[in-house]
Parts: sequence; structure tokens; C-alpha cells
Amino acid sequence: MKTCVVFVDKAPQHKDYVVFTKLPCGCCAAVGNQRTGPQPISIGDGCEQTGIVLHELGHVIGLSDVTDDIPQASPIHQLINVSNSVNGSAPGTTTKTLESLFNLTMDVIITNDKMKASDTEEERDESISENDSIMRYGEKLFQSKLYSNHPNEVKYVESADFFIELKMKIYVSDVKATNEFYRCPKCGKSFQHPKGNVTHLPLANASAFCQWRIIAGYGETVLFKITGMHFNASCDDTYLEIRDGPSKSSALLEKLCAGSAPLSVTSTGPLMFIEYRSKTGPGEGFEGNYMFLCGGEITVEDKVYLGSPNYPYEYVPNKNCSWKLSAGKGFRIVLRLELFKLEGSENCKSDYLEVRDGATAASKLFGRYCSQSIPSVFISTGENLLVTFVSDGFYQTEGFLGNVVREEIK
Repeated sequence: MKTCVVFVDKAPQHKDYVVFTKLPCGCCAAVGNQRTGPQPISIGDGCEQTGIVLHELGHVIGLSDVTDDIPQASPIHQLINVSNSVNGSAPGTTTKTLESLFNLTMDVIITNDKMKASDTEEERDESISENDSIMRYGEKLFQSKLYSNHPNEVKYVESADFFIELKMKIYVSDVKATNEFYRCPKCGKSFQHPKGNVTHLPLANASAFCQWRIIAGYGETVLFKITGMHFNASCDDTYLEIRDGPSKSSALLEKLCAGSAPLSVTSTGPLMFIEYRSKTGPGEGFEGNYMFLCGGEITVEDKVYLGSPNYPYEYVPNKNCSWKLSAGKGFRIVLRLELFKLEGSENCKSDYLEVRDGATAASKLFGRYCSQSIPSVFISTGENLLVTFVSDGFYQTEGFLGNVVREEIK
């Protein structure tokens, strides 16, 4: 089971977004969209655990705490240390659509699928985790009274001895609650593997509504090939849409109906959204496949990220990716590396990152790097920077992550 919720990079059009920070409340987040612009998730000292981060993200998308002693409707862990009154709003008071409830944006890409068990683990655990939840605290959580009798008031007790038995993954009950809350289609899924198939066989004379999200890594794009289409109704009845981003509001790349020929479509960024709708279910559906592409030309206006293929996991072997970064006339490129860990080798003959001050392979070389001894910042003298990542087939490690901005040349 999967959800239709996807966290994406913050963009200029996103007015409400999530910021990870550290507040006096320790581990805390408001429930749901507060519609106040930047909305903090506090990850204080001792909170840097997968289960705790998942728990707080659960609050952001509208899930309340669950304990054996405190009813689920009582908001306990959702203060942002402003006052004793709870800032969170109950899910039932908010429009139940993904984008009207929350522009799910962050400073880093996190998706609902990256931070959960594999499909195999999920299927194996489904029968025993139906009633468990990432939002549930252990029975020994509160050693002294932490909350008042008023359901909308919470009091912190400094002497409270917290023994948090948080879970470490998202459970079936969490997925079901999220899907119901956001009205996620029952047909479709999210893909994060480097390649795969996207197909649909409709039921005869039955309506259908399916959504797929393909999620690549930093610096990658998605190539989607439709190998077969079997629609026999008008666009008013049945269609397939392919969009350049994570959601229905993303730019439309193609809309296909009966009579459309198979084609290939490439996204401009790491996310692609595919939607199939049919009122009556005619025809035999469609078949397609996708793959991730790395490299390409990137025009930098706002901050963008570059990363090794498959980041934040071990990078993919036998890759050769080149990014031509362009700032535009009167600007230059600034690349800041946030993480760098490649396989070391003599003269960097195996895996390496190469940076050039210009747009071509003949431009001035900043350097070729494969160990942790690398400059943290690269600044072009002109409007272009060329970044190349190469991996062999023998050993992979964490790779690299960098952010790219442009600044005016003065």
C-alpha cells in the first residue's frame, strides 16, 4: 500500500512550506497546514531518529497522536511553543485535497515511499501491523501528567521522564488514514526505482481513476515511453495525462486519447505525474515503461540541487552524467557541496566528480575529485559551470549532494 502524498523541493510559488529547525519544545510539529508561510518541524537534541522524524511528518499531513491513555482526538504533541493553546487544526476542518490542504514542500526532497519499508517487508508485516501506527506512543511515554483536562490545552512538565517507544516505519493504518484523508485514488502507485513499467488494464464498462508518480533523484529526469494504447472513446470519456512535476497542477506535457500514437516524453526535473481517467472503461488500457536519465542542461533561476544517481542511497554503477549549468547573462553559478563521499582511487580513475569553469569539456578544469578532500564551493567566472559525475561497476558509496544558485556578477 502507498499514498499519493509527495514532499517536493520548495519553489517560489509555494507560500506554505515546511522548515526543519530546533525549537525549545524539542520534538514537535503542528497538525495540518497552518497557512502561515514557513511552518516549523522541530527536531531538537535527541530527536534525530527515523521514527521521530516520521512521527512529526505525520503531524504535518494531518495525523494526530495515538496513545493507550489519551484519546486520539486529543492533540498532545502539536505545540510550536507559542502558548498553551494548540495551534493544530483537526483534519475534518480542512479541505480534503492534497494541494488545497498543503503545498507539501520542504528544503529537501522526501517522499512517502523513501521513508518506509520495502514492498516485500510491507506485505509481510501487513497482517500484524493493521492497528499499529507511527503516531502511537509506548505505554511508558508519560511518567507524570503532561496534559490538562481541557482538550485544547497542553502543559509541559520539565521533570517528566520521557520513555518514547516510537515506531521506526510507516504502518498500514497510517497509509490507510492518509489515503482516506487525501482521497487518494485506489489505482496507481509511486515509483522510485531507476526503471520500471506503468500499465493499466481497465475493467469493462467500469469507470476508472488512476494516478502514478515517478520520483527520480537530484539532477535526474524521467523518460516515459508509451509502447501501446488501446483507447476507443473520445477525450471526454477516456484520457491519459502526463505532467511535468508531482501533481495535477504541474505543467501538462501530453494528453492522449483514442487515436493518439505511442510516444516518448521526458520531464524537465526529477518528478513526473501520470493520470488515467475513464467514465465508462472502454478499450484495453495502455502499456508504458520509464527510466531515469541523469545529466542535461539546467537553467538556474532559483536554488536547485544536484546529486549522484539514487541519492541519498549508494549511487548507481556505470554512470556518466554531465550537467551544464547556466545562470544567464550578467550572472554566475555558485555550487556548494553539502555531502561528498566517493570511492577513492589513484588519479581518480574509478569514480569521480569533475567541475569545469564553462559550458564544454574543453573549459578550464577546476579539478577531478574522488576523495573527501574537495573544495566546498565552486564559483564560475562566467555564466556556465559544467559538472560531470562518473562511476565504475565495482564499488559504490554515498555519493554527493550539492545546491546550485546564481548570483549577479558585480
